[in-house]
Amino acid sequence: MAELSAIRYRGVPGGRKVVFLHGLSRGAASAEPLVDAFGETWAVDHAGHGGSERLERYRAVDYAPPLIDWVAQNINEPFWFYGHSLGAMMAPLVAAALPERVAGLILEDPPFSFMGPRVKDTDWYPYFAAVAQRAGTWMRPEELGEISYQLRDGREVKLKDSRSAAMLEKMARFFGMLDPKIFDEVLAGRWMDGYEWPGLQHPCLVLQADAAQGGMLADADIPAGARVVKMDGVGHLMHWQAPERVLAAIAAQGW
Repeated sequence: MAELSAIRYRGVPGGRKVVFLHGLSRGAASAEPLVDAFGETWAVDHAGHGGSERLERYRAVDYAPPLIDWVAQNINEPFWFYGHSLGAMMAPLVAAALPERVAGLILEDPPFSFMGPRVKDTDWYPYFAAVAQRAGTWMRPEELGEISYQLRDGREVKLKDSRSAAMLEKMARFFGMLDPKIFDEVLAGRWMDGYEWPGLQHPCLVLQADAAQGGMLADADIPAGARVVKMDGVGHLMHWQAPERVLAAIAAQGW
């Protein structure tokens, strides 16, 4: 079983206790825009990311066993699980396996069917193809920002066109620590193979990004029984792009 690394943040005394699960190709420090509003927070590096050990294969479902094992060893009371993208797909699997360790779920733009074979027909595919060539490579943020790819309409864009200097700085650190293989199953259209939705047993808030801004969660994939907040004008990486709106959406639930 792959050993996972994690960062512990102290946060606000008496605040919501959270386990933060980051998205594909990012890392535990992705939690930083939110942690000052939470209480004790654990941010975990998925396998093949950050300081965590690597796997032979990286389908979505392959990330679950080491994560469930980490939670079983480190979380001894109910925590809220905040998952972004890949992390939003893992949180329900953890909740199904260890329901007594979970108070509720906050799922930020889980991609679900978007990341199956049809990802090849989206503007995310050329992005993944471009950055896959540099995974595991240490780059300056300025160098990372110059990576370019072509959208389906023929336009060429660079990473710096949609990411701030602060985002590129953090992204450069994350990319340097990646297992270069993490994009293989995505590019082959096999990333969703074997993933089965476990259902909901806990309160669940879904934050849905704007499809026009790169959001991945389709209306048809919104889990039954979840509360949904549509984040108009905000893209897939909303906890970095609009953390105040994210926190306001969570606070509005009154949980």
